[in-house]
Amino acid sequence: MNLKGRHGVPGEVKPYLRTTVKREWSPSRHVWEEVTRVFDSDARIYRETYRNVDTGEITFQKEGAIEDQGLHGPGGSARPRPLAT
Repeated sequence: MNLKGRHGVPGEVKPYLRTTVKREWSPSRHVWEEVTRVFDSDARIYRETYRNVDTGEITFQKEGAIEDQGLHGPGGSARPRPLAT
């Protein structure tokens, strides 16, 4: 799921707030998790929240300056992932 917020007319103004929610495999915890990523250009903040799919418990969180590329992870699809359940 993706959500976007903007000040102004779509097509004329870039979104200031982008939110993505999806399921991802955690290779370190060996479980599927719900991941919420928020890019807030107005506040200049990037935030990630990982939740256990079964319990809803927050398993990991990170937040920082949107310009800090180290917060965004390595990217790419090189990591092996198990089949979704």
